[in-house]
Amino acid sequence: PRGDSDAPARRQQQSAARQLARRLAGLMCTCPRASLQRTLIASVAPILPEGLQVDAIVRDTIELLLIGGDLLELLDLAHPCEAEQAPQILCAPPSYVVGGERVWLLGVAPDNAMAVPEALAGRVVTAGASRVIQGHDTDAVQALQSDGWIEMRLSHWLPREPEQTADACIDTLRRHLAALPSYGQAATNVVVLQPADATRAPYRKRWRPLSASDAGLRIFRADKAYGAPGWFIGELEDGRIRRALELPAGPSRERACDLAWRYQRAMDALADHPGTYRVTSQGDSLQVRFDFPVPLLVARRLRYLGLGTQFDDPASFALAPEVWDSEEDLIQRELWVRPTH
Repeated sequence: PRGDSDAPARRQQQSAARQLARRLAGLMCTCPRASLQRTLIASVAPILPEGLQVDAIVRDTIELLLIGGDLLELLDLAHPCEAEQAPQILCAPPSYVVGGERVWLLGVAPDNAMAVPEALAGRVVTAGASRVIQGHDTDAVQALQSDGWIEMRLSHWLPREPEQTADACIDTLRRHLAALPSYGQAATNVVVLQPADATRAPYRKRWRPLSASDAGLRIFRADKAYGAPGWFIGELEDGRIRRALELPAGPSRERACDLAWRYQRAMDALADHPGTYRVTSQGDSLQVRFDFPVPLLVARRLRYLGLGTQFDDPASFALAPEVWDSEEDLIQRELWVRPTH
């Protein structure tokens, strides 16, 4: 948040966008992310003040609902052609997770954005895009279970990926690529994620059309026959694609974008331009903001550990100082990042 006089109104607008997103998801899903995004943009644009970046607000809103567990993004495994199994957005079933002193409410009921038992409705508070019941008591859990809500184990909602060094990550990737045939394909409608450098360009400004100067290991996106552009990692030479691997390359708990971001963070770290984060004081808490998209499971964990007030930026987190002290070293090893001032 920018801390200006418009902040309360902006938070109210973003809250309205989230509620509308849940309602639309209940009506539309299962559907491609792009379809939900286009419909939500058309729906919220009339209620947002002029000058706001509606596309960015909607994109962040959907990402926050995925992080919070209201929505799921899964491959369409029912498609008969494996190469065209595009990611689809689904509504998670109404479920809850008990953790610490909170009960986290997840999921979207069809055509009903909240669907919380009436006896609990007054106890539900929002923490950014998350909905929680403060305090853990048996009555709340029993009321949810009686209304058909499903309990999800905390270990299932917050799984931990095994730690890996940046070197090991890229070595494994290179072995996979080396096993593929080389074809030197010229490509159109391809955008390439440029490596980080000393200028520290913002993430979204690092995407550029494929050019003759592009060479080496690169993340890129390319059109597919159906659906949104795919995420790829490949070897480029003189602006041509020598070898490429579409992500995910096999069964994976990580989304294609999360895998791509992980590979890019590893390459940046090995080139001595690791991703960075900035920590600033916000009253009694800290704001931790990353300069690169945070993987869904890591973002979910940081929001779970965070305070009641969360930011509407998927890359920013509100944490108590003692919590960040215990997490910072793990985050540096997990994401290959370092602090900046």
